Amino acid sequence: MARKNARDKMRETMRQRIKNASHKKATKGFQAPLRCPEGARIWEPPEKETYRINFFMYPVTTDVHPDGVEQGEEWYTRTFRVHKNLGGSGVDVICPSAHGKPCPACERAAALRKLGWDDHKDEIQAVQGTPWTMYASKLEGEDEWLIFAWNTSKFAKTFNLELDEGELDNLDFAFAVGGKTIKFRVVQENFEGSKYLSTNKVDFEDREDFDESVINTAPKLDDCLVCLPYTRLQELMMGLDDDNGGGAAEGAPSKPKNQAPDDDDDDDDDDDGDENKLDEDECPEGYIVCDDCEGTGWKGKKKCKKCDGTGYVELEKENNEDGKLPEGHIECPACEGTCTTPKGRTCPICKGKGHMEEPEEPEEPEEPEEPEEPEDNDDDDDDDDDW
Repeated sequence: MARKNARDKMRETMRQRIKNASHKKATKGFQAPLRCPEGARIWEPPEKETYRINFFMYPVTTDVHPDGVEQGEEWYTRTFRVHKNLGGSGVDVICPSAHGKPCPACERAAALRKLGWDDHKDEIQAVQGTPWTMYASKLEGEDEWLIFAWNTSKFAKTFNLELDEGELDNLDFAFAVGGKTIKFRVVQENFEGSKYLSTNKVDFEDREDFDESVINTAPKLDDCLVCLPYTRLQELMMGLDDDNGGGAAEGAPSKPKNQAPDDDDDDDDDDDGDENKLDEDECPEGYIVCDDCEGTGWKGKKKCKKCDGTGYVELEKENNEDGKLPEGHIECPACEGTCTTPKGRTCPICKGKGHMEEPEEPEEPEEPEEPEEPEDNDDDDDDDDDW
């Protein structure tokens, strides 16, 4: 009985939090760069049709969740902002505010607003970004995990309105037991000659209960957000990445971080590579410095193939593909080969590789030789008498 009362209390609390979080402002959207975990895929409605989908709670892994959810708690959605075609580079990037970090594009938009919206409206809209929303979900009748990620205005706006104004039981939609199937209709709309898909109706239907352990396999939505370093975003905004137009690639830069080394004979150039190396703290979350190019993005005059010129790679790419440890290496005793700390951060001992060089056996110290006893010398005694 106590367990049931605790569950009912938690459900009431969750209902109120969901209702409070259901007010979201929406704007136009575009394709967002996300990192998809193994066993899941990114999804959005491909055509106008009526869909049925089940949403589930997921374990929050960040301490800066936009809805104020604590790390380790369960929640049903993750919002974030995307900057489209940043600086005309052709690269769509996730705003680092998703991880509580500063963003040069947002700072630029804020500065322009102080100068006046009417005079700088177009530039503000170009840099301020667009809100997106994603859910850990499964289409009705299917077992594959989906990360349903779509522009907030195309689904979440209508969905949140229904949550806010609909029946109280609808707020239980994401619970494994007693949840609801979301039925929504996607239509084609037209804005200034451009056609796009959007949701115009949402309903809630009763569904069969799922095992409560389903949350253990749900995609961790916070980990899908890969953000570029502040300096990299500045480069894109200043047009330093437009040789070939750029391109989005799962949240990672489409071009090398650094330029190829110049071919000249100046002795001073020997230090240039060190200045261009990427530091560990400049890597996006879930990435580490590439050990092939040491973070420069280049191997000689050619772009590094391992990191594609970015200077960093995903944690799992640092381990051998066949799962075997490199010769002379052992599994990292700190992270036990997981590459991360219990809080999901890069292991500081193995630098996110999951393994480290096997320490050499310390040599046993040689026993010191006993000093020889000094021979008696009568002359020394004579010297002492002189004093």
